[in-house]
This record gives sequence, structure tokens and C-alpha cells, in this order.
Amino acid sequence: MQNLWTGLIVVGYLLVIAAVAATMRSAQVWALAELDTADSRQQWSDFRQQVQTEMEEGGAPVARSVPRSAEPPTFVLLRDHFYVLLAFVLLIVSLLYWMTAWMISGALRTSAPAGDSRS
Repeated sequence: MQNLWTGLIVVGYLLVIAAVAATMRSAQVWALAELDTADSRQQWSDFRQQVQTEMEEGGAPVARSVPRSAEPPTFVLLRDHFYVLLAFVLLIVSLLYWMTAWMISGALRTSAPAGDSRS
């Protein structure tokens, strides 16, 4: 029974990792297709111009700086830093998965205290 439980945990982990990697890759493909267009660049440029105008006129409720990048941040993140982002997400998901599996398997292995008649 222990080998079956271990096998299920490992297969579950591999499925979760594959799903996360596929989702991240899908997000990258979407970002490269949708955010690398003239319309998207124009919208980002308009936003930057709007922020700059608000800061110059003093009409903004909160002071903020004008974004320095000429490209949308999501596009830059998923184009230039995809593998670092993927590694970080896989690390976090792995830690959460294995901690959860450890707690569940510990809860399933715990026997009733001596003298407890509820077992």
C-alpha cells in the first residue's frame, strides 16, 4: 500500500509540474502574439504619455513615475525573463505540493491515541 501511495504522489507531482509548465508556455505564446503588435505598443505609449501629462499637470491623486520601458512590462517579462520566471514558479509550486503531500500522508498515517475507542 505504501508503494502505491508513493507512486500516486509522484505521478500527481509530475502532472502538476506539466500543467504549470504548459500554462506558463501558453502565457508566453499569448504575450508574444498579442503584445508584440503595433496596437499594443500604441496603447502602452498612450498610457505612458497620460502618466507623464498627469504628473506635469499635478492632477494625479498619487505621485508616480513615468514607466521607462517602451514596451509593455508583461511582454518584456515573458520574452526576456521567461526561464527565470518558470524556474521560480516551479520552485514555489513544488514546495507547496511536497509540503501538502507530507502533511496529508502524515495525517493518514497517524493512528488513534492509546485508549481511544473511536477507531
